[in-house]
Amino acid sequence: MHLVGIALFWLITCITHSFGFNALMISIGAAGHVTPMFELAKAMKNHNVTFITEPHARSYLKLKTISNKSSLNLIYVNDSTEAFIEQKKAEPEAMEYFLDHSLVDNLFYLVESMPPDVNALMNTTVNLLLTQQYDVTIANSLVLDINSLCFDTNIPCVIHMANSMANLFDTNIPIGYSLLTPKQIRNFGYRIYSTAFTIRLLASIARGLIKSINTISRALPRISGPYYESFAVKNILREKHNLLKLYSVPPTLFPLSYPDSYSKYIGGFINDLFMDMIEDDLTRWIKSKRDSSILYAAFGSIGIIRPNRMKSLL
Repeated sequence: MHLVGIALFWLITCITHSFGFNALMISIGAAGHVTPMFELAKAMKNHNVTFITEPHARSYLKLKTISNKSSLNLIYVNDSTEAFIEQKKAEPEAMEYFLDHSLVDNLFYLVESMPPDVNALMNTTVNLLLTQQYDVTIANSLVLDINSLCFDTNIPCVIHMANSMANLFDTNIPIGYSLLTPKQIRNFGYRIYSTAFTIRLLASIARGLIKSINTISRALPRISGPYYESFAVKNILREKHNLLKLYSVPPTLFPLSYPDSYSKYIGGFINDLFMDMIEDDLTRWIKSKRDSSILYAAFGSIGIIRPNRMKSLL
């Protein structure tokens, strides 16, 4: 099923025929998550797209730039003025917390604060799945357990992630949070630092999981109906097959030595007209990747991308 999902997704984004697929897209309302998802939805001009998100996402979505309004159905969950104001108030509070706490603390803060929002998204999603037929589902990674729901509904699934963390057990690659450069990782001393940093990070995550096990179990969506069991712990933990994953930000600009056919990068705000004239970590990383591994999306009117690099969002 997942290989079929990959094939369908590439058909959706690469082929410009007169017929179209029905795609269901789901994203939380945070800017860094909903913006690339919405740009992808706008690029799918020849297909019918239903896009579900939260009310405060309208602050970031450029609705005037939509050229395929007839085939793009935008749905806000809990679409009320009160819900919009409440979510907008919560944003600065969350940002203030994030600035004063560690990565791990922020992770568990999200686990505790997001369940109501995710439940609202999943309620709307389940109701649509009961009445509509979709060829593929493209969802944000923070929409909990979408993989299990897609499995039970037999719909191919694509996951979008704001960023990707490198393999923590690969000492040849510096993880982004350690702030090491590709040049530094070749130094023995910095490599020891990277290993120590990774061990401490894993230990912090383990301690957080132990403390928050009850919170995490309560955070799982509770959606009544025929797909109630899709959100059960036993189904969340069942074997996950390879899914196509779209990343906005790579885990590191250090060129990976091993290919991953299930990972693609959405590159926005990259002007590659000057790619050959600039030599830095970013340009070296881009040049190290196959053209087919990066999806270039010109966000708004800022991106200036040559046609031969626009591989999948035409």
